[in-house]
Amino acid sequence: MRSRKAGVLVLLNRHVRTAHRRHADLLRLAQEGFDPARLPQLVGVGDTVTSQPTKPGCGERLRGGSDRGFLRLVQDLGRQFGTDNVVLFVDSSHGEVGRPGLGEGISDPADPLTLHDHFAGGHRHYTDLFTRLAAALSAGGAAQRF
Repeated sequence: MRSRKAGVLVLLNRHVRTAHRRHADLLRLAQEGFDPARLPQLVGVGDTVTSQPTKPGCGERLRGGSDRGFLRLVQDLGRQFGTDNVVLFVDSSHGEVGRPGLGEGISDPADPLTLHDHFAGGHRHYTDLFTRLAAALSAGGAAQRF
């Protein structure tokens, strides 16, 4: 187990510093390097996604949030490899952190990022679901796709 942990650090150190920045380049890199038969379903979870009008009454949107790029990559990898990846949003706007909530502009109809579901109850809602899922798997339950 110890060598696996070290291996993760080696991979991160080697590749994060030189990772492509453009979305299309990351998708191309995945296409070249991943075996589609071995790629599992991925679940991306984030709480920092925004979509705000550039000016009041204007149709143009300014999309941001530090999790947006990661979530879109998870989404598009699922489309590219046919793995039905899932993108989830944790609403952390209830006093835990100062971020927009579900009703405050995290997406819009033309947004290329599609959020499959959300955890309106914030981090407690999110951790509760994954704790129950882990317990079911530990008890011998079948792994279910989201």
